[in-house]
Amino acid sequence: MHRPHLFSRFHLASLAAVLLGAILLSGCTESNPEINDPAAEVQQVPVDASTVVLSIPNMNCPLCSPTVRRALNRVDGVLTVETDSEQREARIHFDATRTDLDSLIAAVEGAGFPSTPTASEADGELPE
Repeated sequence: MHRPHLFSRFHLASLAAVLLGAILLSGCTESNPEINDPAAEVQQVPVDASTVVLSIPNMNCPLCSPTVRRALNRVDGVLTVETDSEQREARIHFDATRTDLDSLIAAVEGAGFPSTPTASEADGELPE
């Protein structure tokens, strides 16, 4: 006697797709404290550190900021990274003897986010 399957392959594939979508979208909620905590740990920046602010127009969801921070923190010489998803900017403090602006831009672009410098310590136009 043939017993019908409870779920067809189509139903199982559909269920898997829905679950995967829910898992991926759950990271884009406003409830992630690491992403939305404005009082996140602030690190001391050495006085002789160089600073640059990168404009990152495509940084528009809550998962973008940690992705950009992670990419920049992997660059040797980066001291601190602060991202602002509302302004779509990243402020990077770095040791200019160990890295440079091109390496920082390459790291951000390697994570999928084109960027351009908007200000640096050298030109004295850092937004506060």
